[in-house]
Amino acid sequence: MVTRTRSEQEDIRSASPTLIGVSGPAHATQSAHRRYVPYITKNQQLALKMSVHDSVSIAKEVTLKVSSCRFIEAVGKRAGFPQRTVSTAQALFHRFYLHYAYRDYPTSETCIATLFVASKIEDTSKKLKDIIVAGHAIRHPDAKELDPEQISEERRKRLIGIERLLLEMICFDFQTHHPYPFIPKFVKALGGSKELAFDAYLIAKDAYRLPLCLQYPVHTIAAASIYLASRFRAKDPGEKEVINSDTRLGRKYWYQAFYSRIEDIEDGTVCLSNSADICHDILELLIQTEQEADGAKYTQMKITLNEEAKKRQKERSAPPPEPESSYVQADLEVLNSNQYTILFDFAKGHEL
Repeated sequence: MVTRTRSEQEDIRSASPTLIGVSGPAHATQSAHRRYVPYITKNQQLALKMSVHDSVSIAKEVTLKVSSCRFIEAVGKRAGFPQRTVSTAQALFHRFYLHYAYRDYPTSETCIATLFVASKIEDTSKKLKDIIVAGHAIRHPDAKELDPEQISEERRKRLIGIERLLLEMICFDFQTHHPYPFIPKFVKALGGSKELAFDAYLIAKDAYRLPLCLQYPVHTIAAASIYLASRFRAKDPGEKEVINSDTRLGRKYWYQAFYSRIEDIEDGTVCLSNSADICHDILELLIQTEQEADGAKYTQMKITLNEEAKKRQKERSAPPPEPESSYVQADLEVLNSNQYTILFDFAKGHEL
C-alpha cells in the first residue's frame, strides 16, 4: 500500500493529461507542434566527462549526482516548491556538470542555484535567501535556523554567478518538459488504475536522480515508468499485470502507440554507468540506494527483464515483423536516426 503525502497527491492531480499530449508520429499533423530538443547520448556525456571531470570516477560521479538530487528534492520540499520545480532543478544540475567541473563549483552551491533558477522558469519564484535558509536547515538539521541577515554578500554573489552560467547554458530557453503530464493519459489508454499512475509517477520522480532527462524524450521516460510500475504491481497478490512487451493498443504495440522504442525502455545491459535503457538504469539506482530487502526485489526484476530482452533479441534474428506494425517501426527509425532530436506536443483533445 503506497502512502501518499498531500503534496504528492496535488502533484499527480495537477499532471492533467490535457496539458501536453503524447509525442506524436514522425509526420506532423495540423494538431501537432514539432519541437527540436538537444538530447545527449551516453557516449557524448562520457566524452564531456573525460574533458571536464578527468579525476572523478564514473562510480563516484553517480553517487555524487544521486546524493545531490536528493538534497535538491529535500530543500525544494522544505521551501514549498511543487515537484515540477524540483525536477527542473535536478535537470539543470545534470546539464550544468556536463560543462563545468565539480572542483570549481561545489555541488552544495549549485543545488541552491539550480532551485533558484528553476523557481523562475516554473513561475514559482522565491527569494534566494529563503532557499539558502531551507538548504541550511536540511544540511544542518540540529542547528539553529539560519538568520537571512547572516548570509554573506560573498556567498550571494557566488550563487548569482552560477545562476548566470545556468541561464547561458540553457540559452535563456525557459521551455521545460516533464513526464508527469503523460502518465495519466498513457495509463488511461492502457486501462490501468489510479494506483498504477501514482506508482509510475513516483518512479518518474526518482528517474531525475539520474541524467535520463538528458538522454530520452519525456514521453519515453513516462512509458518506461508505467512499464516498470506495472511489472512491480503484477507481483502483488490480487494485482493483474497491465502491460508487457507484447501488449498491443489497436494495431500497434503499446510502446509504438506512445512513439517510443522497447530498446530504450528495457533492453538489458550491464550496469548503471554503461546501461542502455531506462528501466535498467532506474533498477540499478534502486538496488544501490534502497534497503537490502527491497534491493533483492529490484535485483530479481532486473534478472527477469534481462531474460526477456535476450529472448527478444533471438526473435529479431528470426522472421521479419508483421506488416501492420513494421510501418510504425520504420517511421520511428527515421524519426530517431540521430538519437532523439524531435518531440511532438499534440493539441488539446488529441486522442491516442
